[in-house]
Amino acid sequence: MARSSKLTDAAYRDILGRIEGGEYSVGLRLPSEQDLCRKLNVSRTVVRNAISRLRDEGIVETIRGSGAFVLERPAGEVPTKSDSRGIVVESMSDVLECQQIRMLLEGEMAMLAAERWIPEDMERLEAALDRMSREDEDALGTVDEDLAFHEAIVAASHNQIGISLYATMMPGIRIGMTMQRGLYKLLPKGRGPNGLKEHRALLELIRERKANELRDAIHNHISYFHPDLRKYD
Repeated sequence: MARSSKLTDAAYRDILGRIEGGEYSVGLRLPSEQDLCRKLNVSRTVVRNAISRLRDEGIVETIRGSGAFVLERPAGEVPTKSDSRGIVVESMSDVLECQQIRMLLEGEMAMLAAERWIPEDMERLEAALDRMSREDEDALGTVDEDLAFHEAIVAASHNQIGISLYATMMPGIRIGMTMQRGLYKLLPKGRGPNGLKEHRALLELIRERKANELRDAIHNHISYFHPDLRKYD
């Protein structure tokens, strides 16, 4: 038992080091269990225990039938697969369904936000966008910063039922967004999303109360890489 524990600790440290060193990038899938066993020269049980520990610490998320994906860890908290409202993300189908419903719900909520926003909402949106700002205009900020901007759009709708529904989807949204960011890194230069510029455009559509244009822009923004997630299904 002691030897198995030491092997698990060593495997955990090795995989964590590769994640922190950038070999296993945020948003992308870890090598298969078989590949990790060969790379680390340990048994499948040891690899599974190490990945389980990484999952419990919010460093990876395991998706049934698809493998383990590296997460961007939120500052000061450990993400979980479910929240107090009972949403559970167990498969790639769950992630895809969250993304599909997010396109529909957030688009409609954004329309309401364009019609209903008040000065306090605009202040929150501008503050969220400021936190995303980087020297590189194509930067996206962290996943948390990106999520905060979208949550501010939904909050500006002042539709409490819609806001609550959006909150229940957050586990799937977070995983889907993280995986999409991993896919961006695989694209040739110039083919990624427009980052901060795209978010600024969304904010201006809200400010100008262009509800229909905003709904279409939100849908395009969210669906940018939706089809590519199916490669993991």
